Amino acid sequence: MFINGERAWARSGATLEAIDPATAEVFAHVALGETADVDAAIAAAKAALAGGWAGLAPVRRVRILNRLAGASLAVVGAGLALADPVGPAGILLVVGFYAVGALAFPTNPAVRRYGWDPKDILKALTGEISAVSGRVPPAVIERIQRIELTIRSEILPGIDRLPPGSLELYLIERTARDYLPAAVDAYLRLPDGYVSVQPGSRGRPALQVLAEELDLLEAEMGRIAELVHRTDMDRLLAHRRFLVDRFDRENASG
Repeated sequence: MFINGERAWARSGATLEAIDPATAEVFAHVALGETADVDAAIAAAKAALAGGWAGLAPVRRVRILNRLAGASLAVVGAGLALADPVGPAGILLVVGFYAVGALAFPTNPAVRRYGWDPKDILKALTGEISAVSGRVPPAVIERIQRIELTIRSEILPGIDRLPPGSLELYLIERTARDYLPAAVDAYLRLPDGYVSVQPGSRGRPALQVLAEELDLLEAEMGRIAELVHRTDMDRLLAHRRFLVDRFDRENASG
């Protein structure tokens, strides 16, 4: 077994014989995992998910991929130079390949700052509205349009107010590209008027469940918009305090 990046035997010590079908002879013994081993593997996977690559901000991931691409092509250039030595020109070959690799994943300032391009977020939302128009009830379209409007007119104009790598930046991107499309797609896969009979669903129609999901997304985008507005308001109040302090002192000295 392979757990937490290391080979491991079953905690119970149990093994399973590996038999060669051609000779019917045992040629190896492999670990026979049990519940404790499964629990250990799950715990290791959860720990890995909480850190490492998954814990990096999108901006950091882009930078690492850029460097990896450049380094990979630099190795190719070095290999070519060694296979067919060309003197000092070989160094230029390595440097050239590295530069090509670094440019193979071009980034713009927006992607470096937020981890995604705001234009792509708007494109995803408008594309979703176009894709489902006429396929879902008007109430659904209205909810999607309200979400799009909040992101387009209230969040993105003040996106700089959100710190890089913040949860809010992640939720904006996931809402536009994943959460919202996934909810609508799941609804469209069901027959018209479908009512759930699953335990705990209280017989809710699929349309009601979708509406509740979209309402949750709309509320979350509203929360993020309010965070952006609050930051602007804090700046306005701070500037007012500065002006009051400045001119009150000048009036007092005059």
